[in-house]
Amino acid sequence: MPTFYDPVADAGEASQALRGLAHASRDFEHPQDLYGVLGDLLSGVRSLRQVLDQLATAHISHIADAHDDVGSHDVGVHNAQAAASMLRESSALVDQAEDHLNNAMSAAGRIAWHDPGANAPSERWISVVRLEGDQARAVFDRMHGEGVDSGLDHLKTWDRGEETTTEALENGYVYDE
Repeated sequence: MPTFYDPVADAGEASQALRGLAHASRDFEHPQDLYGVLGDLLSGVRSLRQVLDQLATAHISHIADAHDDVGSHDVGVHNAQAAASMLRESSALVDQAEDHLNNAMSAAGRIAWHDPGANAPSERWISVVRLEGDQARAVFDRMHGEGVDSGLDHLKTWDRGEETTTEALENGYVYDE
């Protein structure tokens, strides 16, 4: 949870969150989630640009306290100015990345993801024949002795094509997969 007042803690948390996103985004089970992730990422990139600008400003604001490890103020000032310059350049590059990400999000917003199973035809089974007692036992014995295909071939003899299908539909002998 961001603190909104501790840049060190919040930077560590942002780093972990991005690391987690890098791991989690290797696979998207639901592609309709892509747009929302892009939106959150775009928001993060906008914040990153702001952070880079603020870091550059902080380097210049505290330049009076800048020294190198040996204690040279001149070298510290030079390094603070160089860091600020590089941070501003990074901010400009992130600004370009933000534009590209925004365009990607616009394109992603025009995608209607379809559930792969939604358009698949469902299989329905109909009862071709209703056997009971000795007749049913004879078919099971045949399947057991000669194999399932033999039993199914025997059952197919009762199938009268469209007439059988119509009769099964009228009598409610239709079963989903």
